[in-house]
Order: sequence, then structure tokens, then C-alpha cells
Amino acid sequence: GFTHDFWLGKYQLNSGDDKFLTRWMVAHGWLTPVQVCKEAELLSTMKPNWRFLKQVLRWTRNTWRSDIRSLFTERYVWTQHPYVDKLINPLTLLVGPVLVMIVIYKSTIPVEKGGYHLPWWNVLASWMVWLTATRTAKLLPHLWNRPQDIIHVPAFIAFGYYFAVMKLYALFTLHETGWGTRTGIGNIAEATAAMDAQNAGGGAAATTTARAGPGVDSLMKRRQNL
Repeated sequence: GFTHDFWLGKYQLNSGDDKFLTRWMVAHGWLTPVQVCKEAELLSTMKPNWRFLKQVLRWTRNTWRSDIRSLFTERYVWTQHPYVDKLINPLTLLVGPVLVMIVIYKSTIPVEKGGYHLPWWNVLASWMVWLTATRTAKLLPHLWNRPQDIIHVPAFIAFGYYFAVMKLYALFTLHETGWGTRTGIGNIAEATAAMDAQNAGGGAAATTTARAGPGVDSLMKRRQNL
């Protein structure tokens, strides 16, 4: 099961239980329909600071490990759900800027020397307009309900490219299986320190209760009887 799941046979996995359960269901022939309704809507807690990036990095590593196993180890997905666009998404997303930079460079070279006739600013402006239009179109269902979020489209575009780079970094660090945003998970030393701190806190609470006198003890018993 998941509690004995290892990456490459030696790195114990401490997260990605949702991915594991999904792969298990596919491997055992269970159907996995999608319910699109308010009753089936789940919300995830996001970290309100830079730790959110660590959270996303953990999710990304889990996705890579699960996708690689699904495609090349278990291989059930090829006949049941042959969709691998997310696996190549960072590559296709980063190819765009690279090609634009090549065209811009060629635009600075005279046509008689093999350059392009379009000026570099025309190429850059065209790419920016296309990028903004296509990304805005992708968000139209959301913007229909919250049109005020249109001001966040540039941040959405920028994060998309940052996320693509992060996915490539995650691909080369799949051996890191720690949680990233919770102390002790995936690290024996940190786990021991966290447990010692918890025990110390529990001991202090017990001492405080004892010093409070028999009244506290009797009150606790009355609550238990209720």
C-alpha cells in the first residue's frame, strides 16, 4: 500500500496519496468518472506566503512520479486514459519564448544576409498580443463570474512560465520526498525534534493541570460524564 511505497525502491514517499489511490483504481479496473457540480467541489488550503511555492513543488514531484509510473511501469493508462499532455506541457510552453527569441535575433540581421524582414519589435508585440489573448480566453469561464480578476491575467501568465521551469527542476529532484511545508515529515531528525517538542508541551500541560488543584480534575470528570 501507500505506507510502503518507494521511489526507485529506496526513497520512501511521504506524500502523493491521492495519486497513489488513483493509479491503484486504474490498475484494478475501477472506473473514475468526473463529477462537475458544486456538491463535488473541493477546496485546498494554500499557504499565504512563500511556502506556497514549496507546496506546489511537492505536488509537481508527486505528479511526475505518478505519471512516469503510469506510463512506463504500470502502463494501464495507455489503454484506458491515453492523455499525456501534462507530461510534456513544460516543454511545449517553454519552446514558445525560445522560438520568439530566435526570430527576434534573425530580425536584427539584414534580409540580404539571411535575416527576416519583420522588425524585432513587431515580432515581440505580436507574440505578447497572442499570448495575452489566448491566456485570457482560457480564463473566460472564471472571468465570466469574476470580471474584476482581469487585472490578474499578467500574473497568471508569468506564473505559468515560472511553473514550467519549476516542473523541469522537480523532474531532476524526484529523489527528494520530504513534505516541504510540515516539520518532520520525510526527515528523521526533524521528526524526532518535533516529537520531543510535542512531548515537552504535553508534560507542561499536565504539570499546569496538577498545579491547578483538584477542582480542575473534578471539572474534567464532569465533562467526561456529560
